[in-house]
Amino acid sequence: MTAALVIIDMQMTMQHRLDAGRDHVNSNVPERIAAIVTAFRHAGQPVIHIRHRDDDPASPLHPDAPGYPAMPCAEAIANEPVFVKTTSSGFASTELARYLHEKGITSLIVRCGRRILCQLYGARRGRPWL
Repeated sequence: MTAALVIIDMQMTMQHRLDAGRDHVNSNVPERIAAIVTAFRHAGQPVIHIRHRDDDPASPLHPDAPGYPAMPCAEAIANEPVFVKTTSSGFASTELARYLHEKGITSLIVRCGRRILCQLYGARRGRPWL
């Protein structure tokens, strides 16, 4: 069994929410994400990044917006795939499922910055893959 870490939507818009003190964002998320990413990398296990893109120029997740780039704790390094989604699910609008099959990845550890919501939704949408 090959496990992979999947980091979802850890983009600068999340840092802006943290800086604003939003209560639905885990305040220690950057440290926790950095720790688990480091652990996976040191163990030689795959780290997969999913980012959200919105084509609306007014959106904080538009590619030219300051909220679009990855947070420092979640920047991909060489050979780590980055899937860019345009829907709420990393499975629905990317080639994530195909990638997982091709790489023989059979288990996912899913992390994001917003409480449990994005983790549960992403995992449920991926259920046909599992």
